[in-house]
Amino acid sequence: MEDPLDFQSFAFLGGNEEEGMRGAWEIVARDREWLKPVHEIYVADWLVERCHRWPSPPYDLTHFPAGFDACARLLHPAELLPKSRDYVPVRWSEVASWNGYTVDALTQFHEITNVYRWNGMDLGSRPEEGELPDAELKILAQLLQGFTLSPNLYYFGFWDGYGHAAFDPGLRSLPKFGISDRCYYLFRGNLDPAPAGKVFHFMPPTYWWPADRAWCVYTDIDAMDTLIGGSAACIEAVLNHPELEALPITLEARVDCDGDAP
Repeated sequence: MEDPLDFQSFAFLGGNEEEGMRGAWEIVARDREWLKPVHEIYVADWLVERCHRWPSPPYDLTHFPAGFDACARLLHPAELLPKSRDYVPVRWSEVASWNGYTVDALTQFHEITNVYRWNGMDLGSRPEEGELPDAELKILAQLLQGFTLSPNLYYFGFWDGYGHAAFDPGLRSLPKFGISDRCYYLFRGNLDPAPAGKVFHFMPPTYWWPADRAWCVYTDIDAMDTLIGGSAACIEAVLNHPELEALPITLEARVDCDGDAP
């Protein structure tokens, strides 16, 4: 069944000063005709059901769907500011080595560096929070295509807390699915990581998965990492990719700031 409204209908429904009074969704819509809203919200029912695991231990991954054979934690790179004044990505393991630390699956960035000094112009920037950097997103998207039988159809859950509905009235008519205390707009599309530029502008997806649910990618809005669940072979490929810094993790793991405290 075709959606009664396509994505372009949201492109100019309001605006803000930053985008020259164009609709906030224009940021995402630009060159992203492949992304369309989904009104059949039941498509996300499986995700909601597999995230709501009660009772659950404190701080476990209750926003991430259970049921996958394995799970990886992909660390967002930090950015180093060398004398050339051009930011370059740097892995957590390298940052840790400067300070005599090592990185494991539960390490938090503040544990391996002085987070306040790191944010200063003398060093660089912390890893992206709530957004998988574009280089890693493209690598991951291309890699995961080989582990689904529906590589041409993906679903994306966008957190409604970004406030775009205040600028684009068209979004207010879209249904949303909820997980814990957060709600998400649902979109679908054929993710093509090949084109240059950012895949998503301004508003990254929190969840994305293929139509056959072979795997799921989750980037919490407050996290400096991304979680991937899938088959053992799929996760092994993620862990072994030379351009990704990823570690195996279990759904029982604590992911708060003291997750690996003794």
